[in-house]
Amino acid sequence: MSPAIDSIINLRAIDQEDLKKSVTNVLLEAILTKLEEIGRTLNQVLAAFQEKKEK
Repeated sequence: MSPAIDSIINLRAIDQEDLKKSVTNVLLEAILTKLEEIGRTLNQVLAAFQEKKEK
């Protein structure tokens, strides 16, 4: 293949890798957000149990 075609193929591969990384980052951020929500809920439940136990 010509160097120009090789360059285009390499650029497409880089673009695809960047896209994969971006998608992965978005998914990880969504998972982290959900885990934070779960953590807040668990803290609320724990606080409610502790409050009930103290009464």
